[in-house]
Amino acid sequence: PTLPAMVAAASAALAFLAFLLFLRIRRASLALGEQVDLVSMLQGALRQPQAFRQLPELFTRRLVPRRRGAPISLVRARELSARGELFWGRGDSRLCRDAATRGVTVLDGARAEGEAVATTLGAIDLDALGELESKAHSDPLVAAIEAQLGEAGVRWRIRIVEGLDRRIRSVDLQALHLARAWKLDRLVYLDAEDALLDAARKTAERRPAAARFGLLDEILARVDLPARARAELSHAAAAEALLELDTATHAEGGSHVRSE
Repeated sequence: PTLPAMVAAASAALAFLAFLLFLRIRRASLALGEQVDLVSMLQGALRQPQAFRQLPELFTRRLVPRRRGAPISLVRARELSARGELFWGRGDSRLCRDAATRGVTVLDGARAEGEAVATTLGAIDLDALGELESKAHSDPLVAAIEAQLGEAGVRWRIRIVEGLDRRIRSVDLQALHLARAWKLDRLVYLDAEDALLDAARKTAERRPAAARFGLLDEILARVDLPARARAELSHAAAAEALLELDTATHAEGGSHVRSE
């Protein structure tokens, strides 16, 4: 065959391949355009990505809605989830609304696609955390720990919640870009039924400094902080507890001398 004929044949083959690619993308677009199918496909792609390898557009297109801002792709959602930086909500709480307003990636739980991706990836539910704030209360022991941290420049709010699903939960407001607006760095919630909290309250009747140190040490052990930061935060409480113990020991020794 002559060179022109070969060029014509190659051009025809390329045109045919381009047409097939167009049809494939068009079929994917039509499938993704249907709400019910889209939700199922997003969940399926996250749970069994290999089964959807013929549909790369499903992973790279911006199909996951946010509360504020442009939608994101499944690839981006998985990246954020792996770093613990993926949030979601319906906007029912101030925490959710404020975070979305400040540019944090908050998936839109009011949309079926957003809720499906959020629950599948285990995103942090800001509305659920916001609801804790409305049910939380303080007491003299946690208020004293809060004040002690405040003296060291640490802006934490520590509260007690009935029926908490774990012993301690915390919200890093810096990660949500809310530290300046809320004038706090972290929210910490303690389960009202936790035995450690009850024991700390009983200890506080005799040795308040020891009770503060013990409870703060438990909180710090369960909050995601570097070891050095935990040690720095507990230093003042530990020093007060040791001073209290030393004072009690000397007082007890003095009473024995007098009785003899």
